[in-house]
Amino acid sequence: IETLGLFIDMTQTLIDKIHIALENNNTNELAELGYSLKGGARSACLNKLGDLASQLQEHAEQNKPLRNIVTDIS
Repeated sequence: IETLGLFIDMTQTLIDKIHIALENNNTNELAELGYSLKGGARSACLNKLGDLASQLQEHAEQNKPLRNIVTDIS
């Protein structure tokens, strides 16, 4: 249970950073944050969140629209 609490705290911090990077149109930061979230989510067997984070990473790297993905992650 303690590990789950740490994951939730880490994930909320990443999501907060994702929102800031989106507002600043910082695609490099969004790609890095997507990568981090993807790994954590998949390690916790949260495949849907991992897939969304993967999409975030890919879209940020390719300069594709991101707002809908960020909304789904939130």
